[in-house]
Amino acid sequence: MLGKELVSTPTRQIRWRDRLRFFLGWALGAIVLLSCTKGIWWIGIGIASLGLAIRIWAASHIQKNVTLCTSGPYRYTRNPLYLGSLIMAIGFCLAVQRPILLVCTLIFFLLVYYPVIFREEKNLKDKFPEAWARYYQRVPRLIPNPFSYRAALREDEKETGATFWTRGIRKEKQCILGFVGAILAIMLLGQVVYPRILPHLHLPPLIVR
Repeated sequence: MLGKELVSTPTRQIRWRDRLRFFLGWALGAIVLLSCTKGIWWIGIGIASLGLAIRIWAASHIQKNVTLCTSGPYRYTRNPLYLGSLIMAIGFCLAVQRPILLVCTLIFFLLVYYPVIFREEKNLKDKFPEAWARYYQRVPRLIPNPFSYRAALREDEKETGATFWTRGIRKEKQCILGFVGAILAIMLLGQVVYPRILPHLHLPPLIVR
């Protein structure tokens, strides 16, 4: 019994963190979307779309538990998937024009995502010790190296065609559906729900009003 507890405790902690990350992420996203104003909406959507594109690009390269990925965006950041998620969140926060939400997003990322990043990097180090040592020395954890983007793009030129990008889109289909669904949801709220049910709350105007 003690052995089972020792084995299952880390698993329970991982599941708890994943659930917390999911619910807090959606809660923050709901606050952001309900606060968006028309003036800066498209700027925020553009930045968020960039984050989504980075995630798709990264997913097109990564092969989990097979090899240590060092191509594409992984040539200049070790965690492009998390970087893409952060850029998406920042994009939506900028649409709100409220610095407090941006601060909350950054704190949320540091408290919830950064421990996950450390845990995943430790697993990669244990699985690919020699390759990881070299990779760790030359590539930063999150903030990209601006001088290596050309090499990453040249690497992508070797893999062209629909198959390459379809792989990334297929892996990120949940993120894409969530992104599109969030936009459609806020349009529905602005056109139907908000004017008829919530006007007495005096919320900030929605983007479609």
